[in-house]
Amino acid sequence: MHFENIEPAGQAPLAAKRVEARLAELRSLFEHVKRTQQGIQRSIQRV
Repeated sequence: MHFENIEPAGQAPLAAKRVEARLAELRSLFEHVKRTQQGIQRSIQRV
């Protein structure tokens, strides 16, 4: 996967104050995969 920093200048995308936003994005990604990809038996989420 490749990521692009879309945070305002001077803001780190993985900064402590952005953790909740990143976790929400990961949850959304996993939910999308579960809904759209058939045949997935199991996913391990450690978020």
